[in-house]
Amino acid sequence: MSELNSEQVKANLLENAKQSIQLGVEDYTLAKYDHKRNISAVRNIFAGLLLLYKYKLMEISPKNNPYQYIQWGRKQRPDGLPEQTLNVRGILVKFKNFNILVNGKKIGEIQSFRNNIEHFYNVDDVDILPLIFHSFDLIENFYENYLICHEQKSLKEFLGWKTYKVLSECK
Repeated sequence: MSELNSEQVKANLLENAKQSIQLGVEDYTLAKYDHKRNISAVRNIFAGLLLLYKYKLMEISPKNNPYQYIQWGRKQRPDGLPEQTLNVRGILVKFKNFNILVNGKKIGEIQSFRNNIEHFYNVDDVDILPLIFHSFDLIENFYENYLICHEQKSLKEFLGWKTYKVLSECK
């Protein structure tokens, strides 16, 4: 694998966030016919949200150390990328330090829901609509408050009209 510069990594984070959210919404739509898709819908949407958060942390990291705010520990891979990145708790701590306001309680509830659906519940018995609603609320608020000024496009343009339409109908 070739080395990536930090701008490429940042662009990849944002693209991966978008694709994760899009896949999660696609899985949510398909879950009406196949309940096993509930798990991947929950995983993908939550992963997309966390990737948006990490993108923002990279965006505000010092130019001479672009991974400083997403890196967990000091170990780096041979290509210079962090060995591990922050978990949810670490992201929330960094956000608090930088006065980036997100609803940590809601994020924790979504994470708990995701863990529970992955480990304990039969997916046929789980309604993921509340998770989709809360996730979209977090995504929309974060994008509108912290990313739109850099991306120069609306959330609808960023996610695509089809994904945005499904998410907005969950409200």
